Amino acid sequence: MKVLLMTMAVVACAGCTMGTLRRETLTQVDSAVDLHYREVMDNLALFADDPNALPVFASIFTGTSQITDTESFGETTVWQRAKGLNGFGSQTAAPVVTRQIGQNWTVDPIVDPERLEAIRFSLWWVIYGPQSVGPEGISLLARPDQVPNLAGRHFGVLDQMNRLPNGWFRRGGSDEVPRNTAYKACHGGISVWVLPEGVRGLADLSLVLQNISRVNINSTTLFNPGLVGPAMWQFNISPKGSASKVSVTVAVDYQGKLAPDTPYIPTRLDSLGNDPTFRSQVVAAGATH
Repeated sequence: MKVLLMTMAVVACAGCTMGTLRRETLTQVDSAVDLHYREVMDNLALFADDPNALPVFASIFTGTSQITDTESFGETTVWQRAKGLNGFGSQTAAPVVTRQIGQNWTVDPIVDPERLEAIRFSLWWVIYGPQSVGPEGISLLARPDQVPNLAGRHFGVLDQMNRLPNGWFRRGGSDEVPRNTAYKACHGGISVWVLPEGVRGLADLSLVLQNISRVNINSTTLFNPGLVGPAMWQFNISPKGSASKVSVTVAVDYQGKLAPDTPYIPTRLDSLGNDPTFRSQVVAAGATH
């Protein structure tokens, strides 16, 4: 009888475990969006308080949900021997059921200087206006074909920045934050908040920062050597007293000086190779219960 009860309990618990795992996984997936939004809000508050700060941004890399159910069943039988009380005395059963739930996010902190700078320009754009980023910021946020004369890396998010709605977030003192905010953050004495009707702008900016953070920093689509670069000149030289000719091809820059025939664009060693192997990762483990 006891074996049958334990078997039924194990079968019932197996179904219960799958149902709980499903719910916990959906909860973890929902938390990803909340993490993105709060990360953006924290950076907005940081830059609203100190425009010279360095952004703190990490993209979610992988996530896991794990549920461990443990069951045990113990019993104790007491035989007693006393005057008039010989034989069986009592029997107790002690079933033990435990459940451990763990959720983990593995995040990828942004460490490349170009991506940190592009994220900083994006935040300046939102808080202080497009005029605050200057030509350098426009070049970094634009596509290569939008700035053909400017060499360097280009993240291609300028059109998305131009489409951001106006007035989607507010900033002020902590006593100015209304009660019906959808998201809020504070840094120093500055608070920033988003009302429910402004969540569209928060979502659009989150997508911009994700586009910047997830691109391979060494991708050739980011590079633009610029139109003002080396030109190839060919010379035919005839040594004195000889009928033969030697053809020489050299590269010169716009000032007429010798230059490399291919543009130099530095690569970032921290991003070479496969992402899981060479990227910086931090495992953020949720509390188990």
